[in-house]
Formats: sequence, C-alpha cells, structure tokens
Amino acid sequence: NITSLFGSYEMDADGVRPEPSVTLVKNGILKGFLSSRTPMAGTNASTGSNRFGIDPNNPSAFIAPGSLHITSDEHMNREELMAALRKSAQAEGMGYAYIVRKIGGSTPFLYRYDLETGVETLVHSAEISNVALNSLRRVLGVSANEEITNYLYRDRIPVSVIHPASILIEDIEIYKSSNLNRETEEILANPLKRRE
Repeated sequence: NITSLFGSYEMDADGVRPEPSVTLVKNGILKGFLSSRTPMAGTNASTGSNRFGIDPNNPSAFIAPGSLHITSDEHMNREELMAALRKSAQAEGMGYAYIVRKIGGSTPFLYRYDLETGVETLVHSAEISNVALNSLRRVLGVSANEEITNYLYRDRIPVSVIHPASILIEDIEIYKSSNLNRETEEILANPLKRRE
C-alpha cells in the first residue's frame, strides 16, 4: 500500500520554500529548530516551517513540520523484538506482556501476551494513555520496517510522521475504560445475512 505524505507543501506562510531536511535531534541530543522569518535564539534563517492550517476561516500560522522522519541506527526483526519483549517482562518478574496495535490514527487494540504459551488475548474495556516523551527514553528496540501516520497538528495543520512500524518500550500506562471496544470478530453469525 502507498500512503501519501499528507504534510507535504511547497511554500510556507512567509513565502519561504521549506528546507529539504532539518536535523532536530540526533542520538538524543537537540541539534536544531524549525523556524520562520521571525528571529529567534539558536537560528539564523527560516527553515520554511511557518504553516497555515486547513481551516480557511482561521488563517493563523504556526511553526510545524511537514514530514517528520524518526529513524534509528539499530533495528530488530520480529523474532528479535519478541525475544526482547519476553526478556524484559521476565526481568520484571511478570508472566505476560502487552502488545498495542493500531495506535496511530485509529482505535488502538491491546493484547495480553502470555510468555509461556505465546497466546495473545484481546483485552476489553482498557485504554492506553498517550505515550509520554520520557517513555521514549526507554526504547528497547525498533523494527526496520517503517509506516506513515498522517495527522492534524493543533487540529488544523497537516503533518506526516514516518516512523518504525514496531517500537518496543519499557512501559505504557493502561487504565480501565467505560467504553467497551466493540470492534471485535463476530461471536455469532448474523441470522439475517444470506448464507453462501
């Protein structure tokens, strides 16, 4: 499947063409900033990042990326990620771990992974909090495969994030939800459906 970069643009709100690439963070160290024509400490020129939103009734502009590419020099395949997941859970004295799927742009699904049997069980009535930035300091591994997630920054500015398809972090916050996730497989067949 080909996913378009929703955040691509040719010119920002100041009439400046965006820089082809701006390194913001490298090896956990801040290296640069996105900027506009408005002077600010740490920059000496605009990176073409002053962007209008998609709402024609609200022409205000904000500093925002078009495409944000998150990369890592070290990668793991699926087997290596699962082995690291089991090792981390066992080190915590747990017999299970959690796997989150569809966390970007859709309803997240939470699975409880049994370390002994390898069985994954869908967890109902649970929600996952947004992953805090300090949690990303404890990344245990990432996949080589990448995915694209498109979203609206401040609900108005299109941004595309290119990121590893799988990320293994040390912990996430899970809490009970009052909204039961109904997006599960049918338990009983609908009697009104025509049989093949």
